[in-house]
Amino acid sequence: GTTDIKEYEYAKAQGFTGTFTEYQKEQANLKATIAKAGAPVTNIPTTVDPTLKSTGETFSTVNSITNILGSSNFNSAFGIEGLARTRIPGTAEYTIAAQIQQIRDQISLSAREKLKGQGQISNYEGLMLANAQTSLRTGMNPADARRELINIAGILTTAAGGSTKVLVSNKNGETREVYANGQTIAQMRADGLSVNYIQ
Repeated sequence: GTTDIKEYEYAKAQGFTGTFTEYQKEQANLKATIAKAGAPVTNIPTTVDPTLKSTGETFSTVNSITNILGSSNFNSAFGIEGLARTRIPGTAEYTIAAQIQQIRDQISLSAREKLKGQGQISNYEGLMLANAQTSLRTGMNPADARRELINIAGILTTAAGGSTKVLVSNKNGETREVYANGQTIAQMRADGLSVNYIQ
């Protein structure tokens, strides 16, 4: 309908390069993923080759984050309760703790330098990944853990050339949810807008 066309025009203004049909297909895939996973959704455009080793590793990490965030055991894997439950082998919380450690390893300094060396992440995003890598622990508050994981997924997705959902705010407090790639996010920040990765 008319709303779809307006949203497509806005997405184009934000850097989306596909056709209207491709946009509709990506939005349909997005809605299906949300319904199925109830987790953060990343919009992977057809221009990203998931068979490339670095891209494949990145999206593997993003998929792990999606699974963790969608887990019914997410809240019990973090906080004081998480400190105990993540130490019991065979529990879902134990598995989540192992996945968290794997994600921390995948966003280590060497991995961040590799991304940064390819010019795919900004200094700001590199700092966000560094902070997430040091703070992400099962003992942290579940809301804080969710925020860190959403940031990691957003940064890795855009670094690999994909688009992800962000909340854009101006100085007047007006906000808008959009899908944006790394270049668009960098431009919005350069224009003085606040950009936060969201689910």
